Amino acid sequence: MKVVALVSGGKDSCYVMMKCIQHGHEIVALANLLPVDELDSYMYQTVGHQIIVTYAECMNVPLFRRRIIGSSGFRHQKLSYQMTPEDEVDDMFVLLSEAHQLFQRDAQTITPEALENVKAALASSETEHKAETKKRAIPRKAAGQSWEDPTLAEWPENDYRLFCGDLGNEVNDDVLSKAFARFPTFNMAKVIRDKRTGKTKGYGFVSFLDPADLAAALKEMNGKYVGNRPIKLRKSSRKERTDQEAAERQKATSQQ
Repeated sequence: MKVVALVSGGKDSCYVMMKCIQHGHEIVALANLLPVDELDSYMYQTVGHQIIVTYAECMNVPLFRRRIIGSSGFRHQKLSYQMTPEDEVDDMFVLLSEAHQLFQRDAQTITPEALENVKAALASSETEHKAETKKRAIPRKAAGQSWEDPTLAEWPENDYRLFCGDLGNEVNDDVLSKAFARFPTFNMAKVIRDKRTGKTKGYGFVSFLDPADLAAALKEMNGKYVGNRPIKLRKSSRKERTDQEAAERQKATSQQ
C-alpha cells in the first residue's frame, strides 16, 4: 500500500514509519502540521517540527506542511464528525486532502506539475485564511463584555441579542438553545469558550429575529435555571457590537 506518513519530528512517528516499511508498505510522501509559534496542542506534538525537512530529504519523498490554524476550543465532540471551522482536527483533514490531490488515480504517482499546483494553492489558501482571520478578530462588545469569538462574527448584524451570564460548566450550545427554543423567532445560541482550553467562560449569547421575542425571553427567562444555575440576562445593543477601545489596542500592538 502507498501511504502518506504523518510525522511530528518525534520518535513515535519515526518508529511508525519503520514499522510501516517493515510490513511492506511504501511511504510516498510526508505530511506535517507545524505551529505558528510553539504550541501546546491537544492533538499534535510540535516541538520537533524543525527536523521534518531533513526526514524528507533523507527519504527522497515530497513533504507537505500546513500551519496549525485551528484550536482545541472548537472541538466537534459528537460521534459523527463533521467539518468544524477553526478546529485543529480539520487542519489535518485539509493537509491530507491536499496531499491526496497529488496522486494520479490510475498510477498513484506524484507528478511535478501537480506538486507545483498544490503548493501554489496552499500558499493562496493560507493568504486568504490570514485575511479572513484578521477580519474576524475585530474585538466585539455586548452588554459590557468584550469578546473575540470568531463564530459570533458570523451572526447577522440586524438580529436582537441577549447576553447570558452565570452559565455553569454543564451548559453548552445545545443546552442554551433548548432553553430558548420555544420562542418563535429564536435564531441561535452560543456559549463562549476559551480558545486554548475549550472551557466555558461562563457566559454566552442568544439571538432572536424579532424584538418582541427578545423582550419576552428577557422577562420570562431572567433568573430561571439553565443547567444547575439561574442565568442573568441583559440586552445587547447594536451600537455596542464593536469594542472600539479594544480594537485600537489591538491595532497599536500589531504595529509594534
